[in-house]
Order: sequence, then C-alpha cells, then structure tokens
Amino acid sequence: MDDPVAPGKLRIINRDVDKFSDGLVNIRTVINVFSYLNFPHVHNQWTTIANDIRAELKRANDTWVANGKSSTHIAEYWDKWIRSHLNLIAANGLAFTAASIQEMRNNWRNYGTSVLVAEVLLSLNILERQLSLITVNMADLR
Repeated sequence: MDDPVAPGKLRIINRDVDKFSDGLVNIRTVINVFSYLNFPHVHNQWTTIANDIRAELKRANDTWVANGKSSTHIAEYWDKWIRSHLNLIAANGLAFTAASIQEMRNNWRNYGTSVLVAEVLLSLNILERQLSLITVNMADLR
C-alpha cells in the first residue's frame, strides 16, 4: 500500500495533541476524493474520458488487424487494467483511512477525558461511519 503521507510522519501526526486536525484532515481528504469521483457530473466526465481511451485503443487495434496483423487485445487489456487500478486506489484509500482512524483512536483514548479528547474521538467515529464512501462507481465504464 502506498500511503499519501509518509508512515513516520503519519504516526507523529496521529499522536500529536497539537496536530490532531492534520490527522483528521488527512482522513477526511481521502473520503472526499472518493465522494468527488462518484459525484454524478465528475463521474460522467472521467468515465467518458476512460471510455474514449478504450475506443481509441479499439480503433487502433482494428486498424492493426485490418492490415493483416494479429489482434493485440489492447482494449480488453485496458478494460481489465482500468478496473483493477480503480479497485486498487479504493482499497489503498480504505486501508489508509481505516488504519489512521484506528491509530488515532488508540492514541487519543490515552489522553484523558478533556473536551478536546471527546471531540477528536467523536470525529473519528463520524469519519469511520463514512468509510463506505471509499469506492469508485464503475457502472458506466464500457
């Protein structure tokens, strides 16, 4: 898994009482990215681009075959690759956020019962309930 924040820095942020908002923002940002990708207008834009790439690959392969060459199956490769890539980024995003939430929660449970501790733990609970948003809708990919 490739973390968007270096693991050493992430551990510091997740336990630093003065940088708690950075840890929460890192988690929220990942959730927001996937929410953005699935927003209907944005979803239509990126799936159109992905489908246009596929169409160009198919057109090139068709021309290749028309010139007596064996099919490269490049469009079929694209179909597998793009779905695999999108599943991978969702899996990495989910792993990153779930691990960050757990690490922050484990650290902050040891910081007493102040209002700040309660607010951070509540924020982590709210973010954890939003982990299901870390998906990529691939329904319109050809």
